[in-house]
Amino acid sequence: MDRFLDGTWVVLEHTDTVLSVHSPDVCAGRPCTVHSPTSHGMRGFPQLWRSDKGHMERVCPHGVGHPDPDERHSPTWRDAWSVHGCDGCCAGAYVPVTETEPVEDPSTGGVSGGVR
Repeated sequence: MDRFLDGTWVVLEHTDTVLSVHSPDVCAGRPCTVHSPTSHGMRGFPQLWRSDKGHMERVCPHGVGHPDPDERHSPTWRDAWSVHGCDGCCAGAYVPVTETEPVEDPSTGGVSGGVR
């Protein structure tokens, strides 16, 4: 099955879950966990939409949900990474999109890359 059923219905990566999502023009020109994912270190993990929290996670082989790095433009990003049950599988996955973009890294509790 094609991952994109149309612009607003998508099959989440590495799952059989179909989800209604925003249209591609909403995220045009920037990384998006649905329409334009980056090649971060958790890209091979299944996606899980957390409707209770309003953000996408990647579920590691140990069953732990880590905030999807491409969700960093979401208004729920800070809450998502600061409270997840980290087992370390997300270490290094949170990298800046540009050299000047700081990215908060939940695995270290700090900022990785970019300008501080």
